[in-house]
Amino acid sequence: MKVAWVWTGKDIEMNLDQDENKEMKPIKPLEIFTQTHWDHITTSIACNIPEEFGATDKGMVDLLKRGGVKIEDLQKKHKVSIQDEKIRFPFSSSRKRMSTVIQNAHGKDAYDRRLLVKGASEIIAKSCDYYLDADGQQCNFTDTVRTQVDTVINNYAKKALRTIALAYRDLEPGLHGEKHDEPRDAEIKTIETKGLTLICILGIYDVIRTEVPGAVETCQRAGVMVRMITGDNIVTAKAIAEKCKIISAHEMEEDKVCIQGPEFYELMGGLICTNCKKSCPTECECETHERKERVRNMDLFRQYMPKLKVMARSRPEDKYLLVTGLMNNKEVVAVTGDGTNDAPALSKADVGFGMGMTGTAVCLAAADIII
Repeated sequence: MKVAWVWTGKDIEMNLDQDENKEMKPIKPLEIFTQTHWDHITTSIACNIPEEFGATDKGMVDLLKRGGVKIEDLQKKHKVSIQDEKIRFPFSSSRKRMSTVIQNAHGKDAYDRRLLVKGASEIIAKSCDYYLDADGQQCNFTDTVRTQVDTVINNYAKKALRTIALAYRDLEPGLHGEKHDEPRDAEIKTIETKGLTLICILGIYDVIRTEVPGAVETCQRAGVMVRMITGDNIVTAKAIAEKCKIISAHEMEEDKVCIQGPEFYELMGGLICTNCKKSCPTECECETHERKERVRNMDLFRQYMPKLKVMARSRPEDKYLLVTGLMNNKEVVAVTGDGTNDAPALSKADVGFGMGMTGTAVCLAAADIII
């Protein structure tokens, strides 16, 4: 993955040229960004990544390396290197964001700590009260700016780009708890939901391997229905699915072809245990060997199955419900996945392929066919 576009109060198209060794060519950051933007971008990326990261983070890290940034030096300066005890709220498919508290943030006071947030752009933008304009000045996030940001996100998504927002918030001692982690039992902390300043929107390009469209068409000719399940927003998902030949242009707006995972789960009413008739897994107390899961609203599920090809902003439970429903209908299901979020669906399917960091979550279903 590569950072192809950046919005910093204005659109910036990044040069993606490679040298003779197929490495991305270096950039001169201050010919592209203001000093303020570049300082925030470098700190936000270097200090708010997990120790082991995937392709999206690698694309952002590569941007810093092209700009000559020594990531380890920034991590040491802000006390987030491996040996440090960090305040960090990790990314998950339900949170759609990752946050880290850094020290030595701006040198203006004794506390000097800052919350860095990155994640799904349309979700992070809703938590921003301020933004950095094209000159790097902090300004109020007005309705006009919000409309502009929504347009940028949509335009990037139509280019099949994954959109990631970077934001920050300067902290005061004890704000939302000693470790800024209140409420402690909540998945998303209060401190992550308001008062943020939007730094930029990154449009990250995921190169589609040349053999993918042909492989999809081969499956389709063999009677295999290919479905794409992704955490990307629905506009990006549609654009990628069209490039992969999973859907055609005219199918993009057809009813039941593309849907967001949480919406699909709600429509289907989740899963129930056919033994005790209670919701799975929250209410069912049956032993595992007694539990037989079934989609609650099976009639509606059967209406979607001939058409559904793209599920966006999906969570593990959405994937699991889809696979379970297909198997309820005597389909043979194969699932590919690239992360722990795919584990429930992979283990449920007739065949599960763990693809590593270079994989993608695609559900294949067809009667009497296993891929």
